[in-house]
Amino acid sequence: YYFRANYGLNNKYLLTLTGRADGSSRFGAENQFGFFPSGSLAWRVSQEDFLKESRAVSDLKFRVSYGITGNQNGIDNFASRGLFGIDDYRLRATLIPTQLSNQNLSWESTSQFNAGFDLGLFNNRFSMTADYFLKQTDDLLLDRIIPGISGFPTVIDNIGEVENRGFELTLNGAILTGDFKWDASFNISFIRNEIKKLAVDEQVISDSHILAEGHPIGTFFLIDQDGVDPQTGNIIWDDFNNDGIINADDRQIVGNAQPDYFGGLNNSFSYKGFDFSFLFQFNVGNEIFNNSRAIYE
Repeated sequence: YYFRANYGLNNKYLLTLTGRADGSSRFGAENQFGFFPSGSLAWRVSQEDFLKESRAVSDLKFRVSYGITGNQNGIDNFASRGLFGIDDYRLRATLIPTQLSNQNLSWESTSQFNAGFDLGLFNNRFSMTADYFLKQTDDLLLDRIIPGISGFPTVIDNIGEVENRGFELTLNGAILTGDFKWDASFNISFIRNEIKKLAVDEQVISDSHILAEGHPIGTFFLIDQDGVDPQTGNIIWDDFNNDGIINADDRQIVGNAQPDYFGGLNNSFSYKGFDFSFLFQFNVGNEIFNNSRAIYE
């Protein structure tokens, strides 16, 4: 079920309210339905009397919004149910349990607050959009580690909280007009990702990554190095636990794959029936783990 209402007053004050109710049989019988509302307010300042006749400012709008969305991606159709499969025991077909049931399994929800503005100059020949956002994801659909005596290593459950916050900026401009046209756009994003809560903290994944509270997703968990021995040319590995042995117990957090900022620059040229465009993209501040090189060497 979906509901949306829009209200505008004098094309200056804008209100949008949205309500959405979703049902999914992937979840437990008592948690199959979720309600996800949202709302936004906007003030088009360029329609006010003190700015309406401005030759420089053709559009200026401030806006703020908050909403909640639900997610069921990442799990199978029967994730909440106890499943059985067919196998053989002493050459006889038999049923074996393949998945534990979890009737408390429910929607993963994401709430987001957003505040920003849109600015257009000189009949919108140049424009800018800026946004600050705070995004909180609760009840993450993940594998929860359980005691091995159950016969299973994990069960799908609603565990964990992740926060994303940041700032995004987009600039657009018609640099040249006429027979020869040049349009350009630039965007940059600063995003900080952090795991706020886990059912089991410091979960090692694939021997090289770790999920840990207070750190971003994509954090590397490796044996660090203290340089190279000048006499042998061998790497000097960091004995993190000071036991005199270099092994998996010496792994530590050494960085993460989250960039400090990223973005792109796009340019488009045209002259009568010909056009040409090119795009630059950039990522800055993220570490890269070359697992292939580690294996081969």
